[in-house]
Amino acid sequence: FDTHARQAPLHAALLGQLGDALSAFDRDLAARGLSDSVTTLVFSEFGRRAEENGSKGTDHGAGAPVFLLGGSLRPGMHGTPPD
Repeated sequence: FDTHARQAPLHAALLGQLGDALSAFDRDLAARGLSDSVTTLVFSEFGRRAEENGSKGTDHGAGAPVFLLGGSLRPGMHGTPPD
């Protein structure tokens, strides 16, 4: 996921893989009746700058998304987007 150039198409594919894996895990938890008992946290060990660099990517920075998955969570985007 360390994409410094041509990030949009690469990140879309990588996030698609992540989304597919999380979806399968969530379906498995639901089938076992565990959705409300398990919360999954996904984060990166480094953030990204909001501004695109000269090679259509982003450089390391302070901001990073965090994904939470679980039946007992309030859905939606939370927090203030970077300026």
